[in-house]
Amino acid sequence: MAENTSIGWCDHTFNPWIGCTKVSAGCANCYAEKLNERYKWCGFPIGNYCEEGATWHAKWGKGVERYRTSAANWRLPLKWNKDASPFNIFLTKRQLEYGEITHRRPRVFCGSLCDWLDDEVPVEWLMDLLVLIYKTPHLDWLLLTKRPENWRKRLLGATAGNWCDPLDIADRVHAWASGEREPLNVRLGTTVENQEMADKRKKDFEAIPALDKFVSYEPALGAVDWRGWEFVHQIISGGESGRFARPSHTDWHRATRDFCKANGIAYFFKQWGEWLPSEQFTDGHVDKNNDFAYVGEDGTVLTDDIPLGENYEQVIRVGKHAAGCLLDGKEHKEFPTP
Repeated sequence: MAENTSIGWCDHTFNPWIGCTKVSAGCANCYAEKLNERYKWCGFPIGNYCEEGATWHAKWGKGVERYRTSAANWRLPLKWNKDASPFNIFLTKRQLEYGEITHRRPRVFCGSLCDWLDDEVPVEWLMDLLVLIYKTPHLDWLLLTKRPENWRKRLLGATAGNWCDPLDIADRVHAWASGEREPLNVRLGTTVENQEMADKRKKDFEAIPALDKFVSYEPALGAVDWRGWEFVHQIISGGESGRFARPSHTDWHRATRDFCKANGIAYFFKQWGEWLPSEQFTDGHVDKNNDFAYVGEDGTVLTDDIPLGENYEQVIRVGKHAAGCLLDGKEHKEFPTP
């Protein structure tokens, strides 16, 4: 299966449009905004998102127009869907000899550069995205949002127009918005970076009908009490990367891992990010240019060299790739059972 992303918990990323508005602490160092300013999306390394000759690029903020990606980009999921069809599987020699035939549905993350429930986006664009999702039944769509409160309003708004709809997709979307019939190929996710956002988003997120739900606990910026989140099927946790990355505390990830194990929830530890806990330091990580910091269990970050109390953990900046993704010496890359 061909991949077009380095994100470890999906196979493809698809961005129907580009642009967003920051809504919480996890957005402070938005990597998509920084990439936008750097590349202006034309000639972007993972694909040319701009129409030929376009010079406009998306801006972040409320009241600012989002940029719809090219028609060629919108055709990619149709190709992935065709390639993923059970009738289009090319078996390896080992599979033929030993009967090891496995067919895993590709996971498509939508979107890494936007929010599918962003209310600054025309509802016509949202309807086009939903039509695309229903037309690609061999793909599992990972729809991640920081705005679960917008779900019903946005879907009902998208179906309010006059649609030429031979597949009755508008009726299906309306049925989903009414809580009657959710799409079978959607995995619904929300972002939780600290307890404040867990408390704010839980009720609206839990109320959305979906066969499969996941939480993106990244960047982890504070401890979260996960009690009451037993309804989710996967939690992905990770530290922040980038120039201004904030460190995370080991105990936050351990508590998340243990909660998942106790409740039969798949746990995926994505990365430490820029900062590695001191207990994992090796000679290969340390040089004279390393920065040290101390992160408290409450998320407080101190950079002064102070005596460590029991509520603080020393971390060192080694870079995302050197920091890796081992939690207590183990990788955690679990997915929900299909």
